[in-house]
Amino acid sequence: MEQQQPLVLVNSGEDSDFYYATRFLTHDPALYISFGKGDDMLVLNILELERGRQTSAAKKVVDRADHGWEEDPDIYRCWAKLAARLLKERGIDRIRVSAKLEAGYLEELRAQDVAIEVDKQLFVHE
Repeated sequence: MEQQQPLVLVNSGEDSDFYYATRFLTHDPALYISFGKGDDMLVLNILELERGRQTSAAKKVVDRADHGWEEDPDIYRCWAKLAARLLKERGIDRIRVSAKLEAGYLEELRAQDVAIEVDKQLFVHE
C-alpha cells in the first residue's frame, strides 16, 4: 500500500476542510500540515495561539514566529514559504492539498519547489 503524501491546508476564511482537519475555526490565515497519522501541526499567529492550543485537534500547535515567519506584503508567499520550510526540514518536497486551496497559495507553494497533488476527494472516505 502506497503511503499518502503529507497534507497541507492553508485557511483563508471559512474552509470546511481546514475545520474538519483541525477542529479550529478562525478567519485569520493559518497553516495545517499532517505529516502522517498522529503527526500534525497547526501554525498560527500569536493572537490565536492559546485558543488554538485549547481547542484544536492538532497534536502540535505553534507560533509562526518561532518557525521562520517572514513578513511580506504578499500573504500567499508568506504562508507558502513557511510551509515549504517546515516540509523541507523533514525532507519533504511532495504534498497533497485540498481542491479548496486558493490559487495564490497553490502557485506560491509551487514557486517554493513543492510538488503538489490536488486531492478532490479529501476526507470523503473518512
